[in-house]
Order: sequence, then C-alpha cells, then structure tokens
Amino acid sequence: MSQLELEKLIPILAAHTTTTRVQGVLSYMDSSGSLDVPGDPDGVRYAFSFELPGMVTDLLSVSDPNDRVTPELWWPEDRAWLVWSDYDLMGSKIFGSRALIQQIREHPDIESLDWFPNSAH
Repeated sequence: MSQLELEKLIPILAAHTTTTRVQGVLSYMDSSGSLDVPGDPDGVRYAFSFELPGMVTDLLSVSDPNDRVTPELWWPEDRAWLVWSDYDLMGSKIFGSRALIQQIREHPDIESLDWFPNSAH
C-alpha cells in the first residue's frame, strides 16, 4: 500500500478496534525470488509491533524502500480486523466487522471490490 492509501485506511481501522497496539509479519523477496528477511538467516519472517497513532510512518519504515512493500499481515491486539497485503497481486484484503467493511466501501478515496463466493460451506 502507498503512504496515501495507508493515511486514508488507518483512521478507519483505528475506529474499529479497542486497542492501539498492532502486530504483523513481513518477509522480503529479492530479485531472484529468494526470501530475504533482514536479521533472519533462514528467511522466515520479520515480526513487528507498532502503535496505531504513528503507524503510517512505522509501516513504511519496515517496508522495502525500493518497492514500498508493506507487511503481508497486520492486526490489532484485540484481533478486531486483519489486513493482508499481497504485493504479487498488487492488492490487499481486509477482514473485519460489517461496519468496518461498509465504511471502507463508502470511503471516496479507497478503491474496493466486493467478493461474494457462490456458496458458503
């Protein structure tokens, strides 16, 4: 996600959680497609934790400075929502309450798509 997108999304997410601490995981792929995680020789994942008020700056600080890849998964301590970013697909999925999803859908600066499976099992 870009800085602009994060600046629009984070206040909405913050309004739908009772906590301010956010946790997440991030991994990097180098140009050859190999997993390259700073500080982790096994290339598993880089875990982080931030406070919501400074989250835009903090998220961008752990992102790849060349690609601006934000963390794949991040969520608040109360697990009220989950953001999953997939840089290969150049998109993100947000899971949360109906009220949260509706507010995102109605935001004039956030592009969203509805996805409804044909049937639930």
